[in-house]
Amino acid sequence: MANVSVENYDFYCADFSRRVALEADALVGRKEGRYRELESFVTRALNVLHENGLYAFFVYLVWRVNNGTPGEKKLASVINDLFVGKRGSTSLLRLPEMGFPLSKAEHPLEVGRELCESTDSLFLAKEIVSRALVYVRYHLKGRG
Repeated sequence: MANVSVENYDFYCADFSRRVALEADALVGRKEGRYRELESFVTRALNVLHENGLYAFFVYLVWRVNNGTPGEKKLASVINDLFVGKRGSTSLLRLPEMGFPLSKAEHPLEVGRELCESTDSLFLAKEIVSRALVYVRYHLKGRG
């Protein structure tokens, strides 16, 4: 089980979603139609997460970083950096307060595999990512 010392992880979800939205502002230059494209991407990512699970979400994210539209590639990269990050980074899932065992994972798919080793970690990480993505979507709706 993840050694979770955070009683209210919602604060972290809100903070990291705000960071993604600020990066989205820089990506789109405040053009309304571009926000809809990014919002649609986030909605599809949420659907993958809810319908197919956390590991499928990581696969989808990696795929979009390499094969999406220019806006999707950039936003997927931002979400990857802020939610998953590299070893030693202060991304959402790697925060010490979350307590996930991600010390060896470098690539998002490795993070997914490590999280899948414990059902407690898996379900908590899925809830955290889901909540943060919902907040990102509402940030984008508000801007578009």
